Amino acid sequence: MNKRNRLKIRITYREILLFFAAGCIIVPNGLLTLIPGMNVLYNIGQLVVLFILVFVLINHHLDYLKSDVATFVFILFLFATVLVAIFHGMELRIWYREFFPLILVILIIKTNIDNLDDVIIVFYFVFEVWIYINLLTMILFPSGLFYNVANNSNLCWIFGYKSSFQYYILPGITFGWINHSYRKQHIRFFLLCITCAYQAFMSHNTMLLVGLLVYYVFIFFLIHERFYNIWIFYVIDIFANFTLVFGTSKFAASKLGRLFFSITNKQSTISSRETIIWANTLLKIRSNYIFGNGFLTSEERVAMYNGYKPAVHSHNQLLEIMFIGGLFLMVFYIIMHIYIGKKLSQSKNALTTKHIATSLFVLYLMMSVEVYTTRFSAGIWMIIVSSAYTKLMDIQLKRRDDYVTNGVIEYI
Repeated sequence: MNKRNRLKIRITYREILLFFAAGCIIVPNGLLTLIPGMNVLYNIGQLVVLFILVFVLINHHLDYLKSDVATFVFILFLFATVLVAIFHGMELRIWYREFFPLILVILIIKTNIDNLDDVIIVFYFVFEVWIYINLLTMILFPSGLFYNVANNSNLCWIFGYKSSFQYYILPGITFGWINHSYRKQHIRFFLLCITCAYQAFMSHNTMLLVGLLVYYVFIFFLIHERFYNIWIFYVIDIFANFTLVFGTSKFAASKLGRLFFSITNKQSTISSRETIIWANTLLKIRSNYIFGNGFLTSEERVAMYNGYKPAVHSHNQLLEIMFIGGLFLMVFYIIMHIYIGKKLSQSKNALTTKHIATSLFVLYLMMSVEVYTTRFSAGIWMIIVSSAYTKLMDIQLKRRDDYVTNGVIEYI
């Protein structure tokens, strides 16, 4: 590719439509707090996106949809969550809030199955814009943009309370790394990495900071290919989750634990998760381990956790799945991830596979203390659903005019 083509900025109609869709489903948590009316606008925008995507799917991709195993697997998991809501006789309003982002992500992938390179690049751009807007608010308001009553904290900016940052930063870094690997926009990606690390540090989001540290080791150091193994990543993540949930008290009592908590000042946070959130969640799981407890309101979850206001979910994704749907839902959750592991293993040599597998590894490390089944997690679902299409993404990114095998393209 010649130098002149490198400097061109090309925006297609497809990318404009994708930008609208991404802009509607990537919802900055703090923005809705600052401007409550934006909640209505985002809801309307998402319904418009749903209508457009369904229309496109029916007219152009319905035949392909029938033969697509990946879509079937994700829809099967979605259908299981609906059955859980119906079984418990609950309003689908809560289910809609938590899983509607997954529906939109599946539709975006399916209606752009021949242009997944555009999907990655547009989502990267949207997350990048919001990350820099969040950075601006952190610079202008270093002590916080507003007060969060539930967490008794001012550490809130456009992305919301600090624990929401990973819903935007992790997808931004993931899609940025993919874009960088195929288009060699070094300066752009390097600036993003610095910005994300700065935001994690200044917001005192320890888990995000640890996750980024692990991620940056894979990005900036020569890691041997054999380490990019999704099954090994799964085992490490499961071990980390069980160790954290069931071994925190022992770790806190050890010398290493005392040193860790003295440095991070996380003793009270971890203690409350173990003694209040995880303990009560496990009690509820034991009492309803087959079909779980269904989808509860935030008020019901707070009451369940003895009035502890920061607790509106299990603060662990595996526990959250078991709490919501018990073993029934966990079976479909496991099937989904086994299928993802199989697809990633089949295309293990593709750069997209290595990047997505690493992202999933970091995701489930961080989700040992958080959950991604929220209305703000469209980017997380994009990573998960994209994992079934990494080989196709690799092919499509390599066919682009701005694909670079060596050399440097500056910021644009």
